[in-house]
Amino acid sequence: MIETSSEAARRALTREALALKPAKRAGDHSEGARDVAIWFSILEFLKANPAEKVCFVTNNTKDFGDGITYPYPVNEDVEGLEDRLTRLTDFNEVISAFTTTVSGAYAEAAADDLLRSSAVRARVAQTAVEIPASPVGFTGLDRDDTVVQWRGWWAAPEVELLTLLFFIFGGLWPGKTGPRRRPALR
Repeated sequence: MIETSSEAARRALTREALALKPAKRAGDHSEGARDVAIWFSILEFLKANPAEKVCFVTNNTKDFGDGITYPYPVNEDVEGLEDRLTRLTDFNEVISAFTTTVSGAYAEAAADDLLRSSAVRARVAQTAVEIPASPVGFTGLDRDDTVVQWRGWWAAPEVELLTLLFFIFGGLWPGKTGPRRRPALR
């Protein structure tokens, strides 16, 4: 995250008043000082940190350009910094820029290792104790699949990974499954 300096904020208000991109004229007034402040903050960071690169995530190509061409005066602002500024339009582009695609088997094994780790199991066990102990308890199903209100455990729950599902771009994908066991509830 890049902080906005008072200088960038002041310059942003000036550019908004002039309705120069990334600000704009909207009817009888100008708007976009926040966009300009973000833009100037990115430029200040790049100038102060010559070894760093910045990924700017916005789908606003009208005011900021497409990452290759920029509207006036944004094109002049970024001159000489273009090679260190990458514009991404959405979360999918962020994922593509910072991740490597792996095979389903490799991803499943890595997720399985993580979910079976002692740290994750300890947190799941802690949550399993905390939720029923809350003032409202936890709505669940008993052995006959009847809806019941759980308020505590007869014995400490055992944590076991039963099913592994991957949430990938809006869909659930099944992974490995194991035997199903129910803890003792009261």
